[in-house]
Order: sequence, then structure tokens, then C-alpha cells
Amino acid sequence: RTAERFGVRERTRFETQALSAAFDEAAGKWTVRLRDKDGTERDVVADVFIPAINFTCAPFIPQLKGLERFKGRAMHTAQWDESVDLTGKRVAVIGTGASSMQVCTTIAPLVDHLTVFQRSRHWIVPAPLVGVTVPDGVRWTMRHVPHYAQWQRFITYWTSSDGIYPVAVMDPDWTMKDVSVSAPNERRRQLLLAYIASELEGRPDLIEKATPDYPPMGKRIILDAGWYKMLRRDNVDLDVSGVAEITEDAIITKDGQTVPVDVIVLSTGFSIRPMLPHLPITGLGGKTLQQAWGDDDPRAYLGMLVPGFPNLIVANGPNSSPSHGAGQNLTSEAITNYTLGLLDLMIDAGARTVEVKPEALDDYNAALD
Repeated sequence: RTAERFGVRERTRFETQALSAAFDEAAGKWTVRLRDKDGTERDVVADVFIPAINFTCAPFIPQLKGLERFKGRAMHTAQWDESVDLTGKRVAVIGTGASSMQVCTTIAPLVDHLTVFQRSRHWIVPAPLVGVTVPDGVRWTMRHVPHYAQWQRFITYWTSSDGIYPVAVMDPDWTMKDVSVSAPNERRRQLLLAYIASELEGRPDLIEKATPDYPPMGKRIILDAGWYKMLRRDNVDLDVSGVAEITEDAIITKDGQTVPVDVIVLSTGFSIRPMLPHLPITGLGGKTLQQAWGDDDPRAYLGMLVPGFPNLIVANGPNSSPSHGAGQNLTSEAITNYTLGLLDLMIDAGARTVEVKPEALDDYNAALD
């Protein structure tokens, strides 16, 4: 509704891929090469270019021995094939991150058997409000009580992000560093351990497999989508030995078990280096953004602006995503707000181009480091 109300949909070209972008120094404009769904390629010229691709643009496909000879269907969670009917199938899900938690809990009631292959254990927090209908009283309050909606928005962000920041800060004098990093971190660990114990009561085998061996916040905390209840199902197995090899119709585990499967789901996340791997972006002097950043050292002023690339605003670029909790929506809005201010500045000044100074980038990253 919001997109339609503000005319965003009619200004959006769907099913279109950006292939490359290059800055024309003489014209002070960007030329972006596009490919439509039917394969037709064309160029568009723009004053400002904003790649808003984020980190999750390149699904990570692990190098699993024998995957190419698997005769069943194999797919990544980010490349889901809606035509595949999992009902009554033997399914293997490789990975136990946030995507796996959502997929596994959804398909477990449908499949004949589900085997989850776990490499990393995750700390999981209860999410009692997931899927719960917002009460009519809350809806009324949102509409009619001044500032209530803003307060609700703030408290939602705070409790899942900056409010838990102290839990992630290491205390150099803490003596239990193998299991926690501070007193607040240990308190959080005890709460999470109690949640595991309550959800998996009577299943010491699953408790041992599911309990992380590192302090909370060492990896991204995951919201429970019914994970522990799903693990208790009779048609679900949790494998922690790992995948040794894939045959035409089965997975061989590292402890020598053969698991027959019809479908393999790769819930293996994304390749986050190099950044923007599939979109060559060429700035001043023919230098590409990939050359400026290298394989593993992307840097940008405020995570957005890079010297040598005028009128380029990288949305959700280096160091712009909160690492200690939720809140990407807040970051994206801050980036958008800054972008609008930058465009206003260009228009008011009658400027053809805007570019961050190298010393501004250096000072910002020195402070960041």
C-alpha cells in the first residue's frame, strides 16, 4: 500500500538485472547496463547511482563432495524453487542459521523425514509474539494516541539491538571467558540455558547437540521459530557429525551413516566477500570499486561514500549493519535520510557531482577502527 500510495511501484522496473555501472567524467553521469527478463540489454544514464544490494546478494554454495551427481533436487534457501513439492519427501537441510530455522520448522510437518545437518550451534531466544495477531486495542492506540507508534517502534528496536549492547561487551577481568565474557553476558547465558532445558526436557541427547560451546553474542542470536519443538518430532534427526559425501540418492555422514534423501536444501548463507561481487562499478580513471576495496578490505565514509566514485552512494555498505542485534531497518532509513540530504545539497548548490574527500574517509575509518 505504501509503495502504491507514493508512486514507487510505477517507477520500479521489475525482473531487471544490473550488469555493470561506469562513471562518465565528461558528462558527470553514471551509465548503468541492464538486462531484462527476456535477455535484452540496454543502458540507462543517471545523475546519481545507488547500489542498494546489501550483503546477501551472493548465495554461498559449499564445496560438498558429490553434490553435482545428486539425482534429486538441490536448492539454496535464497533460490527456492516453488515448484518442488516436499510433501512426503525425505529432505536434508544443511545449515542451522536463521534461514534454516524458518525452513525446517515450516517443512517438518509436511515431509516424510527431515535430517538437519548442523555445523554450528546457535543461541536461540524465545519469540512468543511471532505470529500473534496484534490486539485491536493496540491497533487503536497506534492510530489515536500521539507518539505511541513511535514509542513502540523505539522499544522494539532497543530491546533487540542497542539495549542488549552491554551483553556483547567483553570484561577484561572476567574469569569465565570460555563460556561468557562478562556478568551481563553470563546472566544472558543462564537464561538461554534454562530455555534450552525447558524446551528439550527429557532429551539429554538433543540438549548436548543443541547447546552452544561459546559465549552468547559470539554469533548472531536467532529468534526461535519453534526450533526445539521441531527437533523433538519423530520424523526429524539432528546430525552433528557433518557431510562426508553426497551420492546420487543419499548423504554419507562423517561418522559413516547413510541418509537417503530426495531433496537437499542448502541453508548455508551468503558470500560476503568480496562486496558487490557481481556488479562491476567503474569510477574515475577507470578504477573499479572492486579494485579499490580488494577482496577483504571494503571501506566507505559512513559506509556509503568512496573517494574516486562521484555521485555513488552505496546503501548498506561496509560497516553499516549493526552486528550486535536487529535494526537493519533503522540503518537503512538513516542511509536514505542522508542520501536525500546529499541530493538536496547538490540541487541547492547547482553541483553536477559530489564526492567524499580521501582525508574524510581516512579520519572516519581511523575512528571506526
